[in-house]
Parts: sequence; structure tokens; C-alpha cells
Amino acid sequence: MRAKKRGANRLGLALLVLLCVLMLLLLSWGGVSGSPEETPGPAGSPEPVSSSEAPQPSASPEQDNTRFNVELPYDLENGDLRIISLFQTDALNPDCNDEEGSDLASVELVNLSDKYLEEARLTIALTDGTVLEFLVQDLPAGMTVWAFETGNQSLADDSKCETIDCAAQFLDVRPLMSGISTEASGASLKVTNQTGGDIPVLTLRIHCLFENVYFGGKSAEYTIENLANGAAAEITAVECYMGTAQAASIR
Repeated sequence: MRAKKRGANRLGLALLVLLCVLMLLLLSWGGVSGSPEETPGPAGSPEPVSSSEAPQPSASPEQDNTRFNVELPYDLENGDLRIISLFQTDALNPDCNDEEGSDLASVELVNLSDKYLEEARLTIALTDGTVLEFLVQDLPAGMTVWAFETGNQSLADDSKCETIDCAAQFLDVRPLMSGISTEASGASLKVTNQTGGDIPVLTLRIHCLFENVYFGGKSAEYTIENLANGAAAEITAVECYMGTAQAASIR
């Protein structure tokens, strides 16, 4: 009887182990076949984020031009002038007596009209209260200029533009005296009188042409006196250290 009892105990133990193995197999099969949505997450996992709470994508490159709270390019004077860009540069400032500028506030402006821009004053107000001033003189039709802040102020990386204002004066015809020819070589400009008569006083407004752009918004004025017919005179535009002297107007 004792031996039979020991055999019964062994049989019961074997059945119990077999039952446990079957239960583990069933549980394992159920976990694999369940859908991902039904699989419980780890303890402490966050709740799903709603669409209103989800992080928004960063601005696309096309939206970067609104950094200044205005869309660039920005048209002025009914489309006659256009600001292509506002930017920073480290350079001597030709619009502030060649003072050295660091992160110098600068503007790229193009004359889209068929008229001669005699003068334009740009005022750009920033949201931090800073007011930037730019002066552009003697810009022929179709020309582009890089103008620099006349007080040599810097433009911070996080600057935001509040408003842009412009006061401009145009001439219908570019003032270029007929019969006067010019030839440039660096900062030197040779002026020849081919008008057929003597010229008591000749006034030139000079810009520095650098990579097909006027470098500096302000023009420089030079005067030649008593230029006989057929004679030539040479001026040196000291402002044109960055490029080639060009006569924007001759009167």
C-alpha cells in the first residue's frame, strides 16, 4: 500500500507539471497572436497626445522670410522699389564715414522702376524699440544697392521688424550729360568732354560698383572745372576701395 501511494503521488505531480506547461504555452500563443493595439504598454507609459497638444513641425524654408514679421521681398513706393533682404555684415561702413561695423545692419534694395531714384530714406523699426535708418542716393533704373545703417547700428540674430517706411524722390530721366564719356579703372575715372564746347563746371555723382551692385547707399560728389572741348580729366574716388568707380549721374 505504501508503494502504491508513492506511485500515485508521482502520477499527480507529473499531471500538475503537464498542466502548468500547457497553460504557459496557451498564454505565450495568445500574447504573440494579439494585435499591437491590444498589447498593454509598459507600466507608467504616457497617455496618447491629442492633435492640439502634439508638437508642431518647424517652419519650412519658405516661411523663414517672415523672420522680420514682414514677407521678403518687400515692395515700396507702389512696387518701384523692392527690399530683397535684410542682413548682417562685418565691414567698414561706407554710409557712416567708413566706421568698422560688426553685425552691421544692411539692406539690399533694387530700383524696379524706369525712373532715376534721386534719394530714398528707409526707416525700419524693430520690436525692441530700435530704429534703423538707411539712405540711398542716385540709383538708376534696374540697379541694385547694398545700403548700410547710417548710424552703424548692429542687427541682432533675433531681431524682429515692426514696420518699414520709405520716403523717395524720383526723376523721370537719368541726368547724364550728352557728349561726356567716362572710362573707369578701379577707383580712377577718366572723364572726356566730347560735347563740342567748353564746360565751366561738371558735377558727377559716383558710386562704387562691386559685383554689379552699388556698395553703399550714399553717393559721392566730384566736380571738374573748366573742362575744354576734347579735353579729359581724371578723378580718384577714394570711396571706391571695394570695386570700380561708376558715374551714376553727370550734370
